[in-house]
Amino acid sequence: MITPIYKELSKKLESYVKTLPPGSKLPGTAKMAADFGVNQRTVIKAMHLIADKGMFEWHGTRAARLKPARKKYFTLAMVGCSSESYGRNLLQQLNELTVPNGWKTIFISFNDALFAENPGFILNFPIDGYLFFNSALRLEILRILEREKIPFVSASIPAIEGIDVADCDHAKGYPMLLQYLRTLGHRRIAWIGTEISHEYRHFVDEIKGYFKDALGEEYSDDLFYLGRPESELLAKYGADYITVFLKNVIPYFSRLRNPPTAIISGKYSPFVESLSDFTYALVCYKDLFPVKNTIRLTYDQSEIVKWCCKRLLRRVKGEELPAEKFLLEPELFAADSKKINQKEMI
Repeated sequence: MITPIYKELSKKLESYVKTLPPGSKLPGTAKMAADFGVNQRTVIKAMHLIADKGMFEWHGTRAARLKPARKKYFTLAMVGCSSESYGRNLLQQLNELTVPNGWKTIFISFNDALFAENPGFILNFPIDGYLFFNSALRLEILRILEREKIPFVSASIPAIEGIDVADCDHAKGYPMLLQYLRTLGHRRIAWIGTEISHEYRHFVDEIKGYFKDALGEEYSDDLFYLGRPESELLAKYGADYITVFLKNVIPYFSRLRNPPTAIISGKYSPFVESLSDFTYALVCYKDLFPVKNTIRLTYDQSEIVKWCCKRLLRRVKGEELPAEKFLLEPELFAADSKKINQKEMI
């Protein structure tokens, strides 16, 4: 397939623009047409392509000007923690890494409704780079940050290619946990979650795939319970919303004609430790909850924090880096807190 001339030219222009210092003035389209041996209309079409990426300010056929360099604030932001204590712990970990490098890190509360109504609100903060937790990075926000050349890293994987992401290796973790539950005699295994934004809905589909592979004919869609978004539950039930949510959900499984004998969830409340009809298995970050008598598939969040932080620091310092993905290895613990070796289950 033949590539249109203006697309080929846009690549050349983009490479040229990247060599210029911020605030530089580009030649007019007539001069560039003469320099590249094409007509002015071709130059204009090529300019539109790279102007859409936010590389420069341009109005009509007059000379374009690169955006001036952003002021450095030596401040990074963590976005996406629903719990205050959880947020404080993360913030402390981040500042232990960023402060010695000359950047402090602050916490910005993520209000879904506010950012959905005005994604550009993210530009109101004097921030050099963003670290998004708990599926907080939205496509609209991503586009704004890319346009403004503000670095960011996501500590969960959206269905978006070409960005720095880190997450738990669920493709290893869930099959390991399901296999362990089956060695304990469970055949009907359920899952509890809450709705998430469209950028992350692939996560639920992937989990269903792990269940289908592990359970075979024992799998059915009624074993999956997807509740309202956590932000709505928090607004409705307050700080104890997870306990209220789980107390409302568990009876649903009891009413099924063929109820499960085990439930997997990333939601925890001390309430689940009193369950007698179900074995409850928790997927969570290591040491996040004071869990007792519960099977746990855990991930060391500090490793994700370290990777994301180092990656973001390199970007705010101006390094040109290809996008990378970091996946964290899981660890499985029995209800008595004994670590389970996968080889023992074979």
